[in-house]
Amino acid sequence: MASDSPVRVLAFAADEFACGQWRVIQPVRAMDDGRVAASISSGTHIDLESFDVAVFQRVLWPQQIRVLRALKQAGKKLIFDYDDAFPITDSTHREHATFAPGSVNSDALEQALALADAITVPTPQLVEHYRQMHRRVVLLPNAVDLAGPMFTNGPAEHVAPGLTVFWSGWTSHEENLRLIEPVITRLVRSRTDVYFALSGPTEFTAIFSALRGDQKMIHFPKMPYEPFMRIASVADVAIAPLTLTGFNQNKSEIRLIEAGIWGVPVVASPAAPYVRFEGGRGACLLAEGNSLDAWEHHLTRLLDDSALRRQVGRAARTAVESNYDLKQINVTRADLLCDV
Repeated sequence: MASDSPVRVLAFAADEFACGQWRVIQPVRAMDDGRVAASISSGTHIDLESFDVAVFQRVLWPQQIRVLRALKQAGKKLIFDYDDAFPITDSTHREHATFAPGSVNSDALEQALALADAITVPTPQLVEHYRQMHRRVVLLPNAVDLAGPMFTNGPAEHVAPGLTVFWSGWTSHEENLRLIEPVITRLVRSRTDVYFALSGPTEFTAIFSALRGDQKMIHFPKMPYEPFMRIASVADVAIAPLTLTGFNQNKSEIRLIEAGIWGVPVVASPAAPYVRFEGGRGACLLAEGNSLDAWEHHLTRLLDDSALRRQVGRAARTAVESNYDLKQINVTRADLLCDV
């Protein structure tokens, strides 16, 4: 799409929290490239004369297809972003019935991909997954604008009188959190200096019911994205557990980026995204085999050794600066938007 004037882009976020921020809202806000004039859609009215390229997130529903066909017929270029592997082939996944191969939503995905001019994804595994279904798949890793106001205002205040172990996530991560519960409960109850902070659904506090009477659990409810991105800074150590399913191997490094921004060391499952973040540089500690013994060993190492916490935290911050800088990723994003 060669032109002397900027390519006009209208982006549609799937939500105003979590993946919508990472994949659409923050990248558009941070776009500082004269080749592109990008904005985020607000409301239901679409002015067809106001944009050349439309970016949609997670196009998976039959009711979306009619609008997309109309945009295509109007000569608009379409880019769809997917941050998970659809359709879902893992029969144990909580949303398998909704997005299984042969479902109505799987059919909608197939129709959407036929309309798309390009697909964007955050991980190399997802590149390979969607290349089986589309000719042009572009890797745009999740990233942050470290010079932006969310991160230049400094960390949040520490909330516990001792060492804080921190986890964040939402409803789809319940199984991952339950994986590590025995270790967290045992560590927090056996040590007077350790507290557990959870940022997620209120009902997740019931997973750690044994900590309620000890008053050693701190719960952060859902909050706007900007303060949420500072919450990890309350931690001395963060955890990023994942069950080692095929679906989760396609996940991204978000949990480690959130902590790494603030130099917080993380113990993580040895899943593909976290191995990639660690990168052989010690940017996190990986729980070998995802065993509870390995989790407890690495958490204890970090809790007992402030020098090790600083070392791993510095490596994590360096990894974020080197590999997850949104301004760098937006150069690739702008190249795509200008050549779709």
